[in-house]
Amino acid sequence: MLVFNYKEGIDMNRDKFRFIKTHKIMTFVVAAILTLTIGYAIFSESIDILGLASTGSSNFNIVFDRVGQIEEHEATGTSANIVDAGKKLEIRVEHLKMPSSYVEIPVVVKNKGDITAKVKEIKTSGLDTTDIKVTYEGLLLEDVLNPNDERSLKITVTWDMSSVNPNVVADFTIEIVYEQVVGETTTSAPTEIVDNRFIYEGTKLMGLSAEGEEYFKTNKELIIPEGTTEIADGAFLVPYGYTGTIPNFETYESATDELIEYNRKNSRLSGATISFPNSLRKIGNSAFTGLSLTGDLTIPNNVEEIGVYAFYLNNFNGNLKLPEKLEIIKDYYFAANQFTGDLLMPRSIEEIGISAFQMAGFNGRLILSEGLKKVGHYAFYTCNFIGDLVIPDSVTEIGGVAFGSGYTGSLTISKNLTEIPKMAFIGTGFTGELYIPDNIANIDYGAFWECNNITSISISSGTTYKEVASGGDRPSFPTGIPINVR
Repeated sequence: MLVFNYKEGIDMNRDKFRFIKTHKIMTFVVAAILTLTIGYAIFSESIDILGLASTGSSNFNIVFDRVGQIEEHEATGTSANIVDAGKKLEIRVEHLKMPSSYVEIPVVVKNKGDITAKVKEIKTSGLDTTDIKVTYEGLLLEDVLNPNDERSLKITVTWDMSSVNPNVVADFTIEIVYEQVVGETTTSAPTEIVDNRFIYEGTKLMGLSAEGEEYFKTNKELIIPEGTTEIADGAFLVPYGYTGTIPNFETYESATDELIEYNRKNSRLSGATISFPNSLRKIGNSAFTGLSLTGDLTIPNNVEEIGVYAFYLNNFNGNLKLPEKLEIIKDYYFAANQFTGDLLMPRSIEEIGISAFQMAGFNGRLILSEGLKKVGHYAFYTCNFIGDLVIPDSVTEIGGVAFGSGYTGSLTISKNLTEIPKMAFIGTGFTGELYIPDNIANIDYGAFWECNNITSISISSGTTYKEVASGGDRPSFPTGIPINVR
């Protein structure tokens, strides 16, 4: 049972909640039950059982074995207890302090029986609110657990950043459904993938074959085969049999423009959508540059590395979902696209490179998570984000023109940032008072130039800024806006 409420003092009985109105302090109570459901498929049917299932002298016994160190982020009072002989995991979160607060509960699932089992389904049921996000990672469909095998599972419960609902109650269950593996005792990842449309080196996808080149001219659904672990540099940028100059994929050269023009004229993958397997771990430099791919772009959570220019200059016009293990977003990753909706930066991201999202579209909010340290030059320049922008306190450095244009609400600046560089927020639409925290020592030329919806500026007496233009450089703030020195 999950409750999120504006009030303190919650009297919880088994069948009801009584809310006692006291202070308007945000509280969040979570009690969730996760169950392991066994679909016993030896008779070509499926039944749900709890506890231990036996067949002769063998037994089928998948359990929650142990809970790891719980991590609380702006949260307190989290507990996770294994009950019912390991078949259930009860989670309770006493207090999530604010939207974007979350907890992470790591747990180990173990096969304590002597029958090999396979993951058939992982599902969340009963969660009928968008204010609460419950996610899990670590287990994949078709994962096989031999006797005594273990798998790590991480459950994350998050108070959604966009939540405006002051009173939500949510019941939910996460089920992990296993079935017996008949005639199979071991499993291993494929060492070689055979698909006539693609060229592989083991599980590394090198590009399209001649057959694939023809196939995808008319079939506009590019599905990367399951088992693929890596996509090579320039894999889809360079056509099969191309005789022109091959560029250095770590930089952007004129040869890259030649390839993009070649692809455009030959309509290779123009207008295609793309989907990736959960087995994928790495995407190379310029792997999908300039292909005019479209639709949503969902990168699986197991992806840990993406190269520069990987998705640069496409026509993606849906939502973008980033992987939760990625630590660095390198230069020009997603620049020059037409994404829509919000952009949520995973908590794993520590650095965003130069022009990573420049001219990438979007018409929702930019949500930066605590843990981000550095934002590069032009990182979000000319995106069309709306609403407020909160730069978390973990950020210590932002580049010039990093956030230029967009936004329709307030700006909150990191308490660990010491300088606002040249044109960092030029042309943004922030409204109301602009509050410059005391930690900002210097504001460079044009930092807030053309931010004409700001009504006033509050700034510390210890902060220096550029009051007049110099050469082609503009003052730090628009002229005519009152500046109140604290």
